[in-house]
Amino acid sequence: MTPNGDSVPKSSTENDQGTGPATPWSPASLASDNEPEPLNPDDGIQTDDGGAAFEIENEYRRRLAGMRHLRRPVRAAAYRAAKEWFRAATVELREKRTRERQARALERRLLRRAYRPSRAGPN
Repeated sequence: MTPNGDSVPKSSTENDQGTGPATPWSPASLASDNEPEPLNPDDGIQTDDGGAAFEIENEYRRRLAGMRHLRRPVRAAAYRAAKEWFRAATVELREKRTRERQARALERRLLRRAYRPSRAGPN
């Protein structure tokens, strides 16, 4: 019973599961459909580092796994060294990607300037 005395609610509620089958796809457009395509194929997410982040993480996991063979008093120092190496490697990779991205942006700006018609008026 509802607070009004009705046995069946007349409007849908938050917990109403619906009676019909679900639609096979969402009626909303995908966010990726609204994004413009990159101007340059080098602007994509993929970089030519060959999965460096994946390799860094794998090496870090190998180092952590190898610590179980160490004596207990040495493990803490080895763990700190592994964490420090991981931080330094990821920061270095992040900086490398930033430098590459900035170089591509600078190259695009320079190309745009090279192809821009001159603004000099008639002489």
